[in-house]
Amino acid sequence: MFNKYLEQTNKNTVNYFNNLFSKYFEGKKNIPNSIVLWGSDTLAQYFFSLEIARSLNCKKNCELDCNCLNCRWILNNEHPEIKTVSKIDSKPSNDETKIISVKQINEILNESTKMSDEYRVIILCDADYEKLNNEQINHLEKFN
Repeated sequence: MFNKYLEQTNKNTVNYFNNLFSKYFEGKKNIPNSIVLWGSDTLAQYFFSLEIARSLNCKKNCELDCNCLNCRWILNNEHPEIKTVSKIDSKPSNDETKIISVKQINEILNESTKMSDEYRVIILCDADYEKLNNEQINHLEKFN
């Protein structure tokens, strides 16, 4: 379910989520309504969050190469129920702030009251993608 880089660098976390999802799909355990990932590698946390969202919403087999509609939407950042809220993503057209703003949070709160057949995942990410250096860009390639 998770790519090899995440499996190597976050072995215990990957094992926990693999076990949690297998028990959930067997009907033996519930998924928590919120998950907090904390640490210095915000890019790994972001991609880990996307994989969790993809696992919950995949319509086929949850494999890394799955090409179902939900997986394609998530990987292209187009899924209507998967939102990334950051300093640069999910900004309302009238919001020019350089931080995660109150307007963004209010939009998420308004959207969260709507019913959905899909799992809604909101990723709050504090990473500054616009300030990536070469080392960080190379680091991103590990997630492909």
